[in-house]
Amino acid sequence: MLSERAPEPQTKPSESRRLDIQGLRAVAVILVVAFHSGLPVPGGFIGVDVFLVISGFVITGMLMRELQKTGTIRFRNFYSRRIKRLLPALALLTTVVVVLSIFFGSSFGSQQTTAKTGLGATYISANMVIYNDSIGYFSPEAETNPLLHTWTLSVEEQVYLIFPTLLLGSWLFGRRLAGASRGVRRSARLSRRSSLGMLALIAGVSFAFCLLVSYGKLSMPPAFAFFSSLTRVWEFAIGAALAFAAHRFSSISQPTAGILGLAGAIAILVGAFTITGEMVYPGIAVLVPVLGAAAVIVAGFRPARGVPAALSTKPMTWIGDVSYSWYLWHWPLIVFGAIIWPESRAVLAVLGIASLIPAWLSTTLLENPIRKNPAIKGRRVVALAAVCTVIPTLACVGLAAGANSSWGNEAVAQMQEQVGAEHAAEANDCQDAASNGTSIDDPECSFNTSSTGTHAYLIGNSVAAMYSEALIGASENLDIPLTIDTANGCFSAEPGNTDCTDDFESRIDKLVQRPPGIVVMSSTWDLGAYGAGGGAETFSVKERTQFLVGSLTDAITRLNEAGHHVVMVLPTPRFFHGSTEGVYTALPDPSFTRSEAHASLWRPTDCPTVVAENNIADCGATVPEAEEAAAQAHTMETLEEIAADTGSTTLDLRSRYCIDGVCRTNVGDRWMYEDGIHIGVDESESLAPVFTQLLRQIIRQGWSTPSPAGGFRQGA
Repeated sequence: MLSERAPEPQTKPSESRRLDIQGLRAVAVILVVAFHSGLPVPGGFIGVDVFLVISGFVITGMLMRELQKTGTIRFRNFYSRRIKRLLPALALLTTVVVVLSIFFGSSFGSQQTTAKTGLGATYISANMVIYNDSIGYFSPEAETNPLLHTWTLSVEEQVYLIFPTLLLGSWLFGRRLAGASRGVRRSARLSRRSSLGMLALIAGVSFAFCLLVSYGKLSMPPAFAFFSSLTRVWEFAIGAALAFAAHRFSSISQPTAGILGLAGAIAILVGAFTITGEMVYPGIAVLVPVLGAAAVIVAGFRPARGVPAALSTKPMTWIGDVSYSWYLWHWPLIVFGAIIWPESRAVLAVLGIASLIPAWLSTTLLENPIRKNPAIKGRRVVALAAVCTVIPTLACVGLAAGANSSWGNEAVAQMQEQVGAEHAAEANDCQDAASNGTSIDDPECSFNTSSTGTHAYLIGNSVAAMYSEALIGASENLDIPLTIDTANGCFSAEPGNTDCTDDFESRIDKLVQRPPGIVVMSSTWDLGAYGAGGGAETFSVKERTQFLVGSLTDAITRLNEAGHHVVMVLPTPRFFHGSTEGVYTALPDPSFTRSEAHASLWRPTDCPTVVAENNIADCGATVPEAEEAAAQAHTMETLEEIAADTGSTTLDLRSRYCIDGVCRTNVGDRWMYEDGIHIGVDESESLAPVFTQLLRQIIRQGWSTPSPAGGFRQGA
């Protein structure tokens, strides 16, 4: 009979509040906070993987005890507990962050992103909102989103929506297989095996999917593996499987528990200090924190000594008790702190620790009173969920509306329009070369195709793409066809980066097969400074220079032999945040990695509303022209030498942005730059006459036989 039930053997750790689990929560949140605070814990983000394993163990243990006691899962009770536990603190955090974003966020993108992410967090979809916005977890853009961290909550909540149903279904399926005549013990045993089979299937499929996406074996971005619950649910399943095996782990010997606890702790620490955002992640590396957490949990069945005992101390369990709220509050405080004190890294660490204060207040005054109040049930839980949904929803909608209207400030609206427009290369999806093959054959990336004149090509990375409006205008002025073939990230071969090198060579291979024309190329060719991609950071400036000279010379020579003439657009001035607030430099801090250098670029999103509303011009950046010239001297000399050796033409636009000894992102309310290295759409359109004059000159001179290189400079 389905109503027959047999009690399962229980152990004290699985029935009572396990202090070592609270201590393990503490370890997880400390790692995440340390990573976000800029401390030297490059893999601290693995704390979220530890959290997922813990959640699987705790939630499944709770549901199993109910199954063993009642033979079913009372879904109303389960979801009432989840609502009371999670929603109030999240709703408060989201609302407070939205209000603070009005003052410290920027209407040039960060406020809109915060509003969208807040809505995603409220409606259990923050992970996919962030993914669909193409904001990588480790990207500079992510550092301005104070609700970025809510993606993990959405992953867990998505699992909670379906897991209890799957667990109950598999449990009942096992009991039905046993039949009424086989006895209650066999029924319970088959129910357990059926549920374990379900977990094994979920874990196996999810982990395989995670690996395939992480390593680019499927036609979706690797970021999907990072943010999707489909590629993360296997971690939850690992913890769930431990809960099912609790009756077996109860007999584990103390020495074995000690070894497991130490091995698990070492694995977590090794992962925290060796895994980095530059690695493929989750990938295979995620096994380190997941298996480490699992080992520590198993060791906790003998909590008297070793790692479990250390985790069970009062300081660790106290942090574990407030870990949910600390996780919620630490990141927004760090993001707003970076906006207010951009020159001080130490402040971020202080704020990471200080966020324990609002975390403790939230836990003590909001979470615990609601969670432990037995009177909040039934309709009152529904009312609580409604309040926790409506209030942050209204706040997010209001923030988005205010940001999109530039808060009624005409000067802010004009700047927003100038720096926020998409370049044609991006709008037409011509920047897909790295992921979908070169876009050179895409009809959407061909312009003025009815013309039979000399063909023009624009190739390179996003630095080349920013000239798309200028080249489109020039092609129309000269009545010549144009093809745009750009890609985000690297362009040209790079030492230690086989992906960039292979992509570059593939694109040149296709271009040499195209009709002869004028190839305009540009990229982030900043030797010795910004732009050293991937493994190139380990090479000296001399080695990188030699590599660039060799690869570009070979590529241009091949293009020349195919009948093309190459124009290299030289780097424009760069603008990085300096060590002092409001001061900008031509080079990033020399100790920065490439990703850190990219994060230190000037961006309109750095300008909070309180500054923009007062004087919009203060949102811009300036650098002395002499400093820019010195920073770019080696790069310019190298590119000019390549041009001279290959008979190419160079175009130097720096004089447009450096006037009276000062290089600027803007002149008053005319914004030329959209960030520290890219010009905006309006500025690109204004360059059409410059490119028209240059291309006309080349066409008139002809280039069937490469001639000595010519330089072309445009004044303001």
